[in-house]
Amino acid sequence: MITPRTTRLVRVADLRSFRSILAALATEGSPFDTRNRLVVVPTRAAAHHLLRSIEDRLHGPAAMVLPDMVTRAELHDRLFQRVPQHVPSLTLQEREALLGVACSAAVDAGVKPPFRIRPGLVGAMLEFFDSLKRYQKSVDAFERLALGKLDGGAEHDRGAERLVRQTRFLAAAFREFERRCAEAGGVDEHVIRERLLDTEVHRPWRHVIVAVRDRAAGRYGLYPVDWDLLARLPELRRVDVVVTDATLAGSFHERIHQWLPGIEEVRAEGIVTQDRSVRPFDVIIFGTGFQGGYLLSPLRVIGRNRADNLDPNVLEGEQRDHHGRERDDDQRTRQPGRHSGQREQQHHQDNAVEQTTPEAASPDRGVVGKGCP
Repeated sequence: MITPRTTRLVRVADLRSFRSILAALATEGSPFDTRNRLVVVPTRAAAHHLLRSIEDRLHGPAAMVLPDMVTRAELHDRLFQRVPQHVPSLTLQEREALLGVACSAAVDAGVKPPFRIRPGLVGAMLEFFDSLKRYQKSVDAFERLALGKLDGGAEHDRGAERLVRQTRFLAAAFREFERRCAEAGGVDEHVIRERLLDTEVHRPWRHVIVAVRDRAAGRYGLYPVDWDLLARLPELRRVDVVVTDATLAGSFHERIHQWLPGIEEVRAEGIVTQDRSVRPFDVIIFGTGFQGGYLLSPLRVIGRNRADNLDPNVLEGEQRDHHGRERDDDQRTRQPGRHSGQREQQHHQDNAVEQTTPEAASPDRGVVGKGCP
């Protein structure tokens, strides 16, 4: 059963906004939320750089709970650590040794390759096996598709005949390799994916932040099977893919909608109006023309640096203008030439706007106001 989840494509304008939004998403919520969060980064160096960005957001001596930061190569093992009866993964050397034994068993069974098996070729065969699985192709599908293209010309073409023999040998060796891995009791990333989708976890991961592209766009990106895992992983409630506008200018925009159908696009630093134009902002002031404080609870607005400063003037009910002088509501509402209904409407609008202080325009200050939707 696939757990309902929120999947968002968080768009940012540049790399500076990219780092800021990643740091904000990585540390939002309670400590319990943070410890159930994974951040997928390109390299370990990128993880250290993100950690530095998070530390720069702290004000004075402070402590913060951090999420787990992993690369694509570490993703499956980290997800698998919370599965009951967790077993260690096979190392690369162990997998190459098992594939070498599987190649010898295939030759003994009468399926001979058109080349001499060497240690370097075993490593290349293992990479090819992993590529098949990562692009969601089984060994049977590989053999069926390859032989369907080659069988017709194998009788008259020596090159096609060699490729037919090679395909049959690879298929036999890969099947033997999968059988021997199962007998050894170890797991690799492909077995891990199957168990993650079929096993109930008592303390599941709830939030995954993806800060990489797909494999077609970069060497550190995710494969199609990884996107499929994020779309189907049980108990995962939220997936955020953070990208810059320059990244989405290519074909990645179309592919991400294929990997994650129904993904919602949001802007991190602004709003998108009905004409599809992006309008950046720091603070939204609700001036709806009525006193929202009698009906709604206070709305807390946080600046970019996550400051949450309560202005004492707001708490004491003292409204001041930009020059620090006390504002006289009576003089403002008794302007000559105004109809009494217009003065009353203006009075209500001023009350709604005055719930925020002039410091609201600064991204470094927090603002408390009486909000309305």
